[in-house]
Amino acid sequence: MAQGDKTRPTDNYHCFKGAGFIYWRAKASGLQPSRETHASPDGHVFDYTPDVDGFAMNNGGIAMPAETTLGLRNLFRFYPSTGQARYAIGGNWWQDLDALKVMTTFALNNDMPLSRAAQLLLIIPKDWGDCANILIAKPTVVLKAFVGKGKAVAISQTGQSTSPDGKRKSGTAVYAASPGNNLEQIYIPGEPALLAQFMQQIATHHIDPRGKISPPIPLTY
Repeated sequence: MAQGDKTRPTDNYHCFKGAGFIYWRAKASGLQPSRETHASPDGHVFDYTPDVDGFAMNNGGIAMPAETTLGLRNLFRFYPSTGQARYAIGGNWWQDLDALKVMTTFALNNDMPLSRAAQLLLIIPKDWGDCANILIAKPTVVLKAFVGKGKAVAISQTGQSTSPDGKRKSGTAVYAASPGNNLEQIYIPGEPALLAQFMQQIATHHIDPRGKISPPIPLTY
């Protein structure tokens, strides 16, 4: 290997080492750390996007992210009607297929489209996406991830993110988990181009405004 060449990662384990662990865990928990760090006698110091009150923006994400190792099993995620599967496959946020059954039952019991059920149960405001598409994919290598229950999300009248527990401007909408919602969310650290290499697309499904899913979701995933 010539000097200066870099080996390509064969998994995302490097995201759980050193400053990488701090960076990706912060993003999983709803913080917005910068990529640049400042060296200090105590190690790396990150800058975080501030909120209107001067404290770090902390919006959405998962509470108390726990480190886990994912098996080579099918996962799924929602992505908006304006998105494309080839980009969605490199996303960080995923769900176990068992959660899809829970969401489907919730949608049927409440007479609503699955996309709306996903927004409520996963705490995804309309400003963040309409959840009109579903991507089923399978990791091709063993990956590490953070898991935990979703946190509240706040959106100002101008559509900007803000911390739900911080100082809020009048008219800010706060979205929280539905009562009894025990769904855990999966956050897989890594850049989109890297994660896309480690995920194999299985299928996609579209949910129209009336709630019709095409093609229908089979029971064999």
